[in-house]
Amino acid sequence: MLVKCMLPTSIVENKGFIEWVEYMDPCFKLPTRHTIKITGLPSLRTFVNQTNKDRLLNIPWPNVSCDGWSDDVVRGWNGYFIQGICNEWEMHNIPIEFRDIKGSHTGIAIKKQYNEVCQEFGIDKKVFKIVADGAKNVKKAFKDSVSKIDVQDITSMLIIKQRQLDRIASREAKAQQELNLAIDEMNTQLEVSMGQITKKRKRDEILDDFDELLEELTEEMEEDEEEGLGDTLDGINKVFY
Repeated sequence: MLVKCMLPTSIVENKGFIEWVEYMDPCFKLPTRHTIKITGLPSLRTFVNQTNKDRLLNIPWPNVSCDGWSDDVVRGWNGYFIQGICNEWEMHNIPIEFRDIKGSHTGIAIKKQYNEVCQEFGIDKKVFKIVADGAKNVKKAFKDSVSKIDVQDITSMLIIKQRQLDRIASREAKAQQELNLAIDEMNTQLEVSMGQITKKRKRDEILDDFDELLEELTEEMEEDEEEGLGDTLDGINKVFY
């Protein structure tokens, strides 16, 4: 909230804000303004800077955009923004620093601050291009600041990298095709096996039904025979007695 909403650290001492936090989570204890300034913000800055340094390690030739601002009392700040293509051929845009510039905004002062920022983030020897406005002090600051890098070497490297990525993509496509064929074959075998299992089950069910029917017919025949034999004995008894 401090950064996104541009709120002061004193917001944690605002009565309305305190009541809102207590309502949302009675168990949460708000840090003091002093704790945020001394511990919270420096820790966050360290974490963000280290994350950006790790990202910059994967960008061979970064470009630096630099722009400055001044307020009514001539306090000045410079912002530094990195653009570049990483080894995975993806575009990155990384804001790395927003730093105040002390004293007069001379070309020497700007150049000194720029060098400090580049050294801190480990890009001082691999910056390919600097983008800035056309003020005289800025032109003076960045004159001969970019090390001479052979554009042809960069182009050759990018072509080689793209070919490597193309080969990787081709191998991945071939592997995916082989995997799909293997899956299709397995599915076919599975369907055949399932079909055989289904046929066996149906045959077993038919045989079971036939056995039950045979037992029922046998029982009925035995009952019919007993009834017929009884009728025959009754007829004999009537004849002779």
